[in-house]
Amino acid sequence: MARKMTKKTWMVLFAVAGIIDAVEFLTDLLLTEFFAIPEAVWEIADRIFGILLIAFLEYKNVDVIKNFKRLASMIGVQGAEALTGGAAPAWIVDVWYIYKDVMREEAEAEAERQQQALLEKMQGEFHNEDGMRMPNKRMQPIHDGSDVRAPNSIRK
Repeated sequence: MARKMTKKTWMVLFAVAGIIDAVEFLTDLLLTEFFAIPEAVWEIADRIFGILLIAFLEYKNVDVIKNFKRLASMIGVQGAEALTGGAAPAWIVDVWYIYKDVMREEAEAEAERQQQALLEKMQGEFHNEDGMRMPNKRMQPIHDGSDVRAPNSIRK
């Protein structure tokens, strides 16, 4: 059975990413003035969080490694974190991007399933034999014995 990301799981993931971004921003803002330790700690923590995020999403059957756009966004977050020194809320933006991409992908899959179901439903309604439409048995044309029929001369 496939594991699926629920709305609740996405909200928890948003909260975790937001908390990590906020804590990183505040420690960089307050402690970098006095210590160089937070910057080094956050460099390692960003790598660990990125790996854990990819592992969690893959566990929940959200392809990150096989989907180039999602993988590029994860790499882009690492670049944004390195350039801004943790000042940009990159993790929550990345989770939002992956969420939107997954929702778009699921909507496309659902539309395709609905279209396929409609086609299967309609398949039985037509009376086709060898590519030719056969007449409905309820509506028989009125024949006067000739091969020519008057317009609108269908008996109901």
